[in-house]
Amino acid sequence: MFLPESFEFTCPAKTNSGNKALEHIPVELDALGARKPLLIANKKMVGYGFVDKLIGALGDSGMTIGVFDGVTKNPDLMLVKDLAALCTSRGYDSIIAMGGRAVTDTAKVVNAVVSLAPDNIESLAGDGVIARPLKPFAVIQTLSGSDMETSKYAAIGNLTFSSQHLMPQIVFIDSRTSASRGPLTTSSTALSALTHAVEAFVAPVKNPLSETYAYAAIQFVAENLVPTFAKHCAKKQRLALTNAAAMAGYVVSNTDKGMTHELGIAVAGSCGLQAGICMGIILPYALEYLDTQDGYNVGQLLLPIGGQDLYVQAQEKWRANSAIALTHKLMGELSAATGGKIPRTFKDTGVAKEAVKASAQLVSNKFGFDADACLSIVERAWEGKAF
Repeated sequence: MFLPESFEFTCPAKTNSGNKALEHIPVELDALGARKPLLIANKKMVGYGFVDKLIGALGDSGMTIGVFDGVTKNPDLMLVKDLAALCTSRGYDSIIAMGGRAVTDTAKVVNAVVSLAPDNIESLAGDGVIARPLKPFAVIQTLSGSDMETSKYAAIGNLTFSSQHLMPQIVFIDSRTSASRGPLTTSSTALSALTHAVEAFVAPVKNPLSETYAYAAIQFVAENLVPTFAKHCAKKQRLALTNAAAMAGYVVSNTDKGMTHELGIAVAGSCGLQAGICMGIILPYALEYLDTQDGYNVGQLLLPIGGQDLYVQAQEKWRANSAIALTHKLMGELSAATGGKIPRTFKDTGVAKEAVKASAQLVSNKFGFDADACLSIVERAWEGKAF
């Protein structure tokens, strides 16, 4: 394991995972001095019965909980202001977020506004502007299409927020709220988690703690994603993927976002696809490129993605090729297990090749990644052609 001369790793979240994790909410919030939380969710969480499961889990705890289930796909500042005013007027002392990134981003920024009472929300945007602890905030992790719910990032409209104080103090992972949201959404969540964990794991700059979380997230996805769709009852597998998503959020908060992440976000935004699916399609081809770059240890990936026996048996010079091959294999098996609902290439999605190439150009211009590499990676991901 690589040990740098100095490093930082911040993860304020206490993770409660298991079949009865929701029942721990009263005790955990009470430990933070909170007894009257506001649950922020969306209509889908209500429709899936997740909100009722949460309320039922609180039982006779005596805790008073408010429920707002009106978060839309694209929340705006007016919603944040209205929810902050609601928290203040009704005396809610904490926030619980249940849902995907739109829900948790809204909850994070609402918590910042309630805690800091800024003259305007815009003043909180940027990297590290929020510089002190906020009111108690909990996330109920679900398989809702992203792994950024537990991260330090939030976005509302064109504003982006980044601070370790936006991360939840408590994360609840319960099998009752880890039910499959369908192949696309569940796979997008898992592949986004896999991408963030892999990019952190093979990167030249990392630390032992981010490496440990990344290792576990990679292993959970590699071992459980395909069986989630191959088995009639996959309760244990879904719980493992939900844990992977939470851990990947911790990882991405402590490492730089990589090329696969940025390319996936760009293609998804311009082509109307789910970001995690785009990252999964790109990942094997990005690894092939990274294996040619100094400092990246793609061969090390074979250990979490292939297992100890395979890692030990493989010659060191072939470990990277084996790890990349397993990543390609994972996408192929996932496509087969879902009846082709998860595409292996961008061509399979019907997206025009020129649109994918244009996204790659935007990424290289904005983030300084090698333009030829970005273009080559997405072209190969469109065609399904190895380096």
